[in-house]
Amino acid sequence: MLESAIFIFKKIVGGLLAPMSLGLAVSGVGLLLLWFTSRQLPGRIIVTGGFLLLFLLSIRPVADLLLDPIEDRYPVYEGGADVKKIVVLGGGRTVDPELPLMSQLSSASRSRLMEGIRLYRTHPGTEMILTGKDIAKAAANVAIALGVPEADIIPLDSPKDTKDEARAVRGIINDNESFLLVTSASHMYRAMGLFRKQGLDPIPAPTDHMVLRDRKFRQDDIFPSSWEMRKSQRAIYEILGTLWARLRGQID
Repeated sequence: MLESAIFIFKKIVGGLLAPMSLGLAVSGVGLLLLWFTSRQLPGRIIVTGGFLLLFLLSIRPVADLLLDPIEDRYPVYEGGADVKKIVVLGGGRTVDPELPLMSQLSSASRSRLMEGIRLYRTHPGTEMILTGKDIAKAAANVAIALGVPEADIIPLDSPKDTKDEARAVRGIINDNESFLLVTSASHMYRAMGLFRKQGLDPIPAPTDHMVLRDRKFRQDDIFPSSWEMRKSQRAIYEILGTLWARLRGQID
């Protein structure tokens, strides 16, 4: 019961501190002061602050400044490890059985799953462990449709978050057994900490990178973009998630 309440609290706070929610909330407070009080100067300052927050978090230089250090913590996996299992973390899905299998997974889930399947094919004799509540089975169906034998897939569909995923995997992986851990590059640092806290020895295989390091600055990078806002949101979500995990002693 307590764990469920904490989970809901974490999701609510995370949503309120997301860039769009935070920027609109700040601007809303300023508008209330302008419309319903005589505090016009504070109202103007707060509205301007909310506007600037939304603007800055939706342009590429700021979004990359926030996200690049998070994605760059672990290099791209180049292969060569002797492993028997590949763990692919869930990343969200659309609960609509009428959609095509691939469309039932979020973009993050698709990227993670595709990388997991690629690694499965380059590491013969491995098994894929797919995790995530309401995600694992959907991902398993996609993997099977793409040619992965059902016997080589272990779906864990009970974990609600990364902490739960690490605990569930701990019940399958042997002591001192290395395995590939596939998740979004922005999520890898927190995931590695949570898995290591369980005494596991994951080898990071990040994917779903959002920052394009080889692209030079262009003039249109100073114009607001929903994609850049999404990158800022991803960065802030991971910063808050890592802070929360540290406060609760879930990572070192």
